[in-house]
Amino acid sequence: MLESVLAVFRVPGLLLLCRSPEQTAGSERIHARFPSGYILAAILLAGMVWGLFNGAVAIAFSFTPTLLVENGSPLAKAGVSTSLVMWGIMVAGIFGGFLADRVRRPQRILILATLIFAALLMAVPRSGGHALVISALGIAAGLCVGPIMTLPANVLTAETRATGMGLFYTLYYVCFSVTPWLSGEIITTFGVQQVFDFGAAIAVFSLVFLWLYQIS
Repeated sequence: MLESVLAVFRVPGLLLLCRSPEQTAGSERIHARFPSGYILAAILLAGMVWGLFNGAVAIAFSFTPTLLVENGSPLAKAGVSTSLVMWGIMVAGIFGGFLADRVRRPQRILILATLIFAALLMAVPRSGGHALVISALGIAAGLCVGPIMTLPANVLTAETRATGMGLFYTLYYVCFSVTPWLSGEIITTFGVQQVFDFGAAIAVFSLVFLWLYQIS
């Protein structure tokens, strides 16, 4: 209901408040072009990092309620507990970007936070879905967001940014579509604990693409 109310005000607000930037004197028109060479390779690799990471996060959102209900929690309480992941991402996402900026080693932070995130994903079913573990999972995921989003910015130019970000998000949507389907097959065949292990595995696997990005 709240989303519907807010949506009513979005379009009028956009029409009333947003203005097209004026063309300044002497400025040159930027001609978009398709990225090639190492830029193309880097943006595709960055898209895989972002896609696999979000696939792992989707597993946490999709199957933590199932785990908690199987352990005896009411469905409503399971949903509230799962929301701790999002709260952790919201809080830590800002701090993660700030930290990456300050230490000037965003990819090192990304590696460490991803490994912690993967370990916590494996710990969720083994802890019975303890609230502290779920909260820590969200914080670790949030620390990854800022450093990942610096990856395309590091390689794209003004001319390649539009198409490059399109490729980046295309791979994100492909991964984000496939991983929940695979997770459903895994939980049906093997059980809820194994699906969290799968999420941890793809989170760690994303670091392979990060390494390839670094050497591209």
